[in-house]
Amino acid sequence: MLKIILKTALIAGSLDITAACLQAYLKTGATPDRILAYIASGVFGKKAFSGGFPMQIAGLLFHFIIALACAACYFGLSKLDFCIKI
Repeated sequence: MLKIILKTALIAGSLDITAACLQAYLKTGATPDRILAYIASGVFGKKAFSGGFPMQIAGLLFHFIIALACAACYFGLSKLDFCIKI
């Protein structure tokens, strides 16, 4: 089950970050590095925008951690009886 959760998180996270970058670029002209820095700013604050490549990698890592947590929650909830009956 762990392998399925990891694959799901990787697919969902990849699709989500691609959609976020594309939408931000089309609406405001923001580049992917700016989007990833914005994600990292949730932890590092304003210094994420001047931190360069390491902050972008941190933003990407945080994004996939969130995707993994969501995938794990969905798979976990699907095993509970009251969620199956809905």
